[in-house]
Amino acid sequence: MARRLLVTLSGGTCSGKNYLLSQMVGAGFQRVVSTTTRPPRDGEVEGVEYYFISDEESRKIEAEDGFAELMQYGAFRYGVTKAEFDDKLAKGACVLIVEPKGMESYTEYSRHIGAEHFSVFVDTSYLIREGRFQQRFFEDFKKLEAGGYDAAGAYRFLVNYGSRHALLQEENGWGKAYKFNLLVDGTRSAVDNTDLIKDHVRWLSPSPDFARWMRG
Repeated sequence: MARRLLVTLSGGTCSGKNYLLSQMVGAGFQRVVSTTTRPPRDGEVEGVEYYFISDEESRKIEAEDGFAELMQYGAFRYGVTKAEFDDKLAKGACVLIVEPKGMESYTEYSRHIGAEHFSVFVDTSYLIREGRFQQRFFEDFKKLEAGGYDAAGAYRFLVNYGSRHALLQEENGWGKAYKFNLLVDGTRSAVDNTDLIKDHVRWLSPSPDFARWMRG
């Protein structure tokens, strides 16, 4: 039986957590995929970044107690179903990006099904995140210009980025406000941070096969 371990990644906007997630998946971790009621962005693939569902579908799953965790973020709902959670954990060590305030739900559910949970915070300074955010803004605005847009589209774009920018400062205290098993430096390479995480979670498992994989 595969070792049931969930590693959650948390971090502020532009902290580098998505790069770390991709590296960990490439290193053999199973990616737990959340549902969302927001529309897909350019390049996002169904079942890879998210499962894109309607608000009605999300509320139906909630009514049937089908979510391991559910959050409202702005106008949209995000949640990992218990079926997705159980399926990925059955295949081995898993990784998932979560908001710190939703982390306790995963700790409780992991404990409920006999799995272990290891929380990681990607710690990146505000100045670095601000610089990355501005770069992302200009890159996305160029795409908007290239595709053509009307006044309403430009307004929605600016409002969206304005609300996301307001979160940058709010997120500054996350590393100290919540308890994490490990803080990693968001300016280090994703490869180095993946190795660091594997080193720290190896002790959680008594399985020789799991320990050998973690050393790989």
